[in-house]
Amino acid sequence: MGKCKSYKHMERNQFWRLRKEHKGWPKGKFMTPRKNIICKNCGNKKEVKISSSQEFCCIKCRNIWFGNNTDNWQKKLGDNHPKVIEYKKRMSELQIGENNNAKQIGARKKISIFMQGRYVGKKNPRWIDGRSNEPYPNEFRKKRQRIIERDNNTCQLCSDMILNQTRKKHLDVHHIDYNKKNNNENNLITLCHFCNVSVNTDRKQWTNFFQNKIGEIIK
Repeated sequence: MGKCKSYKHMERNQFWRLRKEHKGWPKGKFMTPRKNIICKNCGNKKEVKISSSQEFCCIKCRNIWFGNNTDNWQKKLGDNHPKVIEYKKRMSELQIGENNNAKQIGARKKISIFMQGRYVGKKNPRWIDGRSNEPYPNEFRKKRQRIIERDNNTCQLCSDMILNQTRKKHLDVHHIDYNKKNNNENNLITLCHFCNVSVNTDRKQWTNFFQNKIGEIIK
């Protein structure tokens, strides 16, 4: 009498061999039959369930393929088309006031926790070599108020005059060449806090701009 081919009486080695070859085992048990597909984007092969309608090897390939082969109706019609204008207006209204997800209870706290530490140190795109952590020399602190008075308590970029300085709105003294050790009066100019932060990008352009500006002030 031959051995029963059910799982309980099947020898261990024979079971794994049959499982690998996808044959000789009860339907609906152990492992679903598989098939090979060819990714529509990259052409790589991938093994999937035989009942699957999957056409891509990964989500990245799927997004790339649909991005290249799907017509964007907004681009097709143009930004000035009435349907596109109406659609953008409707989508903006969904995010106004209480409908805005960022204004819901606890949302701001979650965003704050998520963003905490993400742009600190070398993670910040404006990071150079840590020179911003260097302390200002005493010479700069002595000249600071004199420079502000020379510039009439006025930001030399936005022309905003600030007489009563507060934490949110106050005047800073900016180093034109971004070197804290160069405290020559020709290298110092008064800016409001907002402008002082905004000039930390495109440093060569801002250096040339303020050098011309300081030449007009000192004349």
